[in-house]
Amino acid sequence: MGEICVVAEHRKGKIRDITFEMLYKARELSQIFSRRLTVLLLAGKDTGFADELAKWADRVVLFEHELLETFNSDLYQETLDRVIREDQPFITLMGHTSWGMDLGPALSIKTGLPLATDCVDIQKEDGRPMVIRQIYSGKLFSRVSFKESPGYLITVRSGVFLPPDNAEAIRGEIVKQKMP
Repeated sequence: MGEICVVAEHRKGKIRDITFEMLYKARELSQIFSRRLTVLLLAGKDTGFADELAKWADRVVLFEHELLETFNSDLYQETLDRVIREDQPFITLMGHTSWGMDLGPALSIKTGLPLATDCVDIQKEDGRPMVIRQIYSGKLFSRVSFKESPGYLITVRSGVFLPPDNAEAIRGEIVKQKMP
C-alpha cells in the first residue's frame, strides 16, 4: 500500500527497455518518497520475466496467464484497475508507448486518479510528485503539479531515464496473483 509501481512491458519474449528506464527512475523515487518499489507484471506462463525484474524492485506482483502473452488492453485495464483499487499505490508509472497511451487514460477514468502523460522528469514538491513535460516540440519545459490525491498515474517518455550499466542489483520477492 502506498508504493511506487511500475507496469512492466514485454514484447516478443523480451522485457522492453522502457521498463528498465522506469525502474531506474522509480528506484530513485522510492528513496525520495520513502516508499517500496513494486513491479506489476502481466505475462504468459513461464517467461522468466519475474526473476529478471526482481533484481530491480522490492517486489514483483506477477499475473500469469496465456491470454497475457501479448498485450490485451481490456484484460490489462481490468487487472490494473483491481490492483490500483486494492493496493492503492502512491505512484503508478507506465511507458508513454502504445501500451501506456491506451492504459493511462482508461485507468485514470476508471480509478478517478490524476494522470500526467509523456513526462521527461518526476520530482517531489510539497509531498507530491511534480512532473516535467516538454511542449512546443521540446522548445519549452512545463512543470505540472498534481492536486492532492491518494495516488497518481504517470506515463514516462522512452529514453529519458537511462540506467547505468553498473546499477546495483537487489533481490525482491515475487508474489503470484490470480487473474480477476
